[in-house]
Amino acid sequence: MNAATRAETPQQIEVVKTWLADETDVHKLGNILGCLANNAISAAKVDLARLALARGADPNVCDARGLAPLHRAARGYGVAAPAFVALLLAAAGINVNLRDLFFALPFAIAIDGLIYCVPDNPRPENFQLATMLLRAGSNVKRVRPGKSAEAHLIYCHHSRPNHLARDEPFRILLAMVRGVRAAGSWRAYERRFHRGTLPRFRSLVVRGRATSTDALLAAMANLPHRPFRAVLSFGP
Repeated sequence: MNAATRAETPQQIEVVKTWLADETDVHKLGNILGCLANNAISAAKVDLARLALARGADPNVCDARGLAPLHRAARGYGVAAPAFVALLLAAAGINVNLRDLFFALPFAIAIDGLIYCVPDNPRPENFQLATMLLRAGSNVKRVRPGKSAEAHLIYCHHSRPNHLARDEPFRILLAMVRGVRAAGSWRAYERRFHRGTLPRFRSLVVRGRATSTDALLAAMANLPHRPFRAVLSFGP
């Protein structure tokens, strides 16, 4: 549906809303999610995607190339792409590790977008999308045939060495991927971070060598030892 692909003018938006109100086929509703994720993703498209999901759209429906809505949205076209991906990740039954016909994960496609993040077109949403997919449990050992997430990120770095070498979000993402790989999962990595980094921060606070503008973090670091350990034991 061309109106769903564009969905920019009020008339096009109303056409898609009318179609959504009448459609009951979850497969077709899933296809509309894929159409909405094409081209630049706007706030209007996010609202339409929300309606489609509310009508029962299957978020894992794939097209002839094996691309699910999450694959398409992971490309990062448009400032509203992170909101679109967040909506999909919150959908019941979403498969963050669904592979297309070339065995690529949505996470791999988000990483692909980093290659085009040149100085005059930084597209910071690609870093945000990659981080969101990593947090959602994306596989990091094999994002493409024979290629890990770490290897794919290094490939991006070699493709844009002058830009990505100076990019702090890129270095953070690479460190996170390595941390998740070493820990075995995002949850294990996050737990290791809390149990390793937070105690070190507390030690600096106690010695008067660190402060934080985060009120919760500062309060926790200043707790007496036993309550601090009790809170930390809950993990993430």
